Amino acid sequence: MSSLRFIAACLVVAQHASLVWADGQESAALLRPGFAAVSLFFMLSGFVLTWSGRPGTSARTFWRGRAARIYPTHLVALAGGILLLWAFGQGVPVRQWLPNALLVQTWSPHFNLLDAGVNPVSWSLCCEAAFYVIFPLLVRLANAIPAARLWRWAAAAMATTMLVPVLVTVLRPAVEGEPTFGYFPVTLHQMWLVYAFPLARLPEFLLGVLLARLVREGRAHGVRLWHGAVALAVVLPFQLRAPLLFSIAALTVIPFTAIMLGAVNSDVRSGPTFLRNRVLVWLGGVTFGLYMTHFLVIQNGYELLDPSHTAGALQKLLYTAVLLAAALIVAVLMYRCVELPMMRLLSGRRRSGARTGRETVVVPEPLVEALLPGRETPSKTEMQSEA
Repeated sequence: MSSLRFIAACLVVAQHASLVWADGQESAALLRPGFAAVSLFFMLSGFVLTWSGRPGTSARTFWRGRAARIYPTHLVALAGGILLLWAFGQGVPVRQWLPNALLVQTWSPHFNLLDAGVNPVSWSLCCEAAFYVIFPLLVRLANAIPAARLWRWAAAAMATTMLVPVLVTVLRPAVEGEPTFGYFPVTLHQMWLVYAFPLARLPEFLLGVLLARLVREGRAHGVRLWHGAVALAVVLPFQLRAPLLFSIAALTVIPFTAIMLGAVNSDVRSGPTFLRNRVLVWLGGVTFGLYMTHFLVIQNGYELLDPSHTAGALQKLLYTAVLLAAALIVAVLMYRCVELPMMRLLSGRRRSGARTGRETVVVPEPLVEALLPGRETPSKTEMQSEA
């Protein structure tokens, strides 16, 4: 699954790297694939947390482990963003960085995707943080579902994901004069409701939880990776042309479901696939750092390299290569110097959950151990560490 995460991250990075070629603006052609990639992130998150879970660890320990996983990298990236803004002579008011720091910014209906804070990509962490808070409850509820009914619940989660843009379009139609999301006929408020509001993204996370249970119960063994690839190929032309709200998750949720199930089944039943390539797995290990820092590197690096936006095609190609390489280097440094040390320090790297008198939940171990260079891709048991 770490390889899938890296592939999804590449789509987001490509979306943001396109600003080099569009005079500081992002390419509309890459916008929709980048949005869909975030949906895959949420589904993978729910899947991996459930799949790698171990019974017997308290909810408090789970939350501490999640905080150790995301908060140090988030705060370092945020501090870097503040320093870069200061370096470019821009002020950073408290109202801009504090909600960003606390990961509460997307709960506000005034959240603006066109001005998403000091480190714009951290909006998705706001959703993830909300999911982590309720994960102990979600996994208990998911484990209580009879195996024979799991597909019904998964179908309901997919249907809810597809229903969200329909409800927003019908119940919150665009009003003339409202600010729009760039040149798209979609208001910023509609974009917030469908793309950034945590409750709207919850069905995708829950779907990942249910898919993990389906695999564990042997209820999805017939799905193959090529099923998902074909489904995505069929949907992609529509996803690239559909109304923007429907391109975020509604059109890709079924293909992504098939791809995730097919990837797991291929590894478990058919042997290693290209997704278990050592390089892809290693890159999957640095995906979080890449996601959290790439926009800051690309945006500010581009302003340094071409402040007047007058570079020719050859120069832009060179700038793109330099910025992508710089983003990857920063991601590796974040992984080695921030993620790993802080996870060891804050989470204790405990290999098993401690039983207490309180209610216990299924809890994953840290992602990093199975993703260190030189190791094989996690198998079904090794994925304990991929969360």
